[in-house]
Amino acid sequence: MKNGAPRRRIALLISDPGADYSHSVITGIRDQCAKYNYDLLVFSTMVKVCHPDKPYLDGERNIFRLINYDLVDAVLVASLVLVEDQVYEVLEQLESDLKQHCSKPVISLDLPFADYPVLYTDDRKAIRQVVQHLVQAHQCRRLYMLTGPKDYSVSEARAEAFCEQMRAEGLEASAAQIFYGNFWYT
Repeated sequence: MKNGAPRRRIALLISDPGADYSHSVITGIRDQCAKYNYDLLVFSTMVKVCHPDKPYLDGERNIFRLINYDLVDAVLVASLVLVEDQVYEVLEQLESDLKQHCSKPVISLDLPFADYPVLYTDDRKAIRQVVQHLVQAHQCRRLYMLTGPKDYSVSEARAEAFCEQMRAEGLEASAAQIFYGNFWYT
C-alpha cells in the first residue's frame, strides 16, 4: 500500500500457462504489475482449450466462473490461447459471463473478442530479426513462414513482416512461402 490506498488488481484469464506464449504473457504482465505496484490474479485452465477430454476440460473451465469481478480493477483476456482449432466455445462462455457479471474494463490480447478493445503483441520486429539472422549469419536464401490461422491479424502481421524482411534482404517473398495453420500448438 502506498499512502493507505489499496493496491489495484488485474485479473488475467488465460489457458495452458506452461505453453511458451502463455508463459511469456504471464511473465510480461507480472513484471509490469510489479513495476507499477499492482497485484496480478491469474485464472487459467491447466490444459489447452482444445483438450480432447471434454468432461475434464469442462471442469477446468469452471475456474473462470469463480472470479469475483467486484474484487478486481480490470480484466485482461488472453483470447488467442482461449481459441484453438477454430473452437470459440470458451470465449463465447467468457463473453456471456463478462457481460453479466463484470462492470470493470476488459481488454483482449492479440485477438478481437466481443466489443472489447484489443492490445496486440508486436511480433513484427522479432520476425524481421529472425529472417535477418537466418540470411546474414547462416546464409539461408530460401525461407518459409509458419504462422497462425489465415485472417487472424497476428498471423497476417507476422506474414507481412516476413515478406518485408525477405525483400529488404534482396530475396524473393511470395504467398507460396507462407503456411497458415494453428500456430502449431498441437
